[in-house]
Amino acid sequence: MYPLLPRFINTLSTGEIRRVLLVRALVSKPELLLLDNAFDGLDIHGRKGLMDIIERVLRGFRMDILVQGVGDAKDTARTQIMLFSHRPEEISDGIGMVTYLGGLGINDSVSTQARLGRSASELVEPLSSSSSDIPSKAEITQFWQQGNNVHDANNDDILVEAKNLHVTRDDTILLSNLEWVVQRGERWHLGGSNGSGKSTLSRLLLRISMDNSSEWVCSTSGRDAKVEGGKLTVTNSSVHTKRGGVALVSTELHLHAAQNWSNRTILEVLIRGASCIFHADRSSQDLSCNMNNTLVDIDLATTVAKWLGLVKKDNDHSILTRKFSTLSQGEQKLALIASALALRPSLLVLDEPMQGLDPCNRTL
Repeated sequence: MYPLLPRFINTLSTGEIRRVLLVRALVSKPELLLLDNAFDGLDIHGRKGLMDIIERVLRGFRMDILVQGVGDAKDTARTQIMLFSHRPEEISDGIGMVTYLGGLGINDSVSTQARLGRSASELVEPLSSSSSDIPSKAEITQFWQQGNNVHDANNDDILVEAKNLHVTRDDTILLSNLEWVVQRGERWHLGGSNGSGKSTLSRLLLRISMDNSSEWVCSTSGRDAKVEGGKLTVTNSSVHTKRGGVALVSTELHLHAAQNWSNRTILEVLIRGASCIFHADRSSQDLSCNMNNTLVDIDLATTVAKWLGLVKKDNDHSILTRKFSTLSQGEQKLALIASALALRPSLLVLDEPMQGLDPCNRTL
């Protein structure tokens, strides 16, 4: 944590901010520590560190706890932990009671049970039911090809090409001399520790695609990063077919939506594209994807919403008229994923897409 102390908050990655908030909560010496999906956004090292802290708190802190300002057992032994999670790997062996909120087949029910030696996997098993309408491969193919015609100019073999790309943030080098090519049909996994530049790169891909520019050259500034040199070329969308380009699902987009889209309905987010709204909110330019554009037909948006369980099997569409802010964290994330899929992009960028999702929706 010490290297982060002189840095500004808006220069930290999602995982780094999460670590700062966790330490801040600990040094306040609370009687009750509420951890709501606290592992989200943390890299492997951070997740192991948090689990170690949870286990120490449950046992009662000892003098070897590595948090400045918390060193006296009498100040910390009284701290209790309430963990909100549906991932078995996040449930410590020291957790002895479990409460299910509407999760045992009875709506609006609350059921509290003793753990009684059950494994973490057994504890989350009652949460595995799903109301999603999983599509067949043929249905997905038909959905993706609908509206595809000769006007679609986005058939380039190369979707992303970085040449000698150099990106910095807060005098820290995030990407140096990056040579990277993503070809159509390839599937990539980008790994890295907190602060390595994964989310910064995803924002670059979205911004270049949405700006319909062929490349983003050096000395172009973002909110927390700067391209110091090199070139990055990204596929963009087709105005004729309302498809293609880049669609993004990320924690940053989710936080922005939760804070700024309180008056937007789910249907509006789906048909106008969450990625496009997000980019327009963050840009002062006169964008082609302005707030009056409808990028997705309603029937396509409804189809994806049904696949992800937002629209239930009884075809109850009422959720589509609800405000984004009235949904739970998991429902909001499903809406953002549905919006990205409904755009039928050439490149789908998923930055920590599982955050906030329960087991059945992560499997889906």
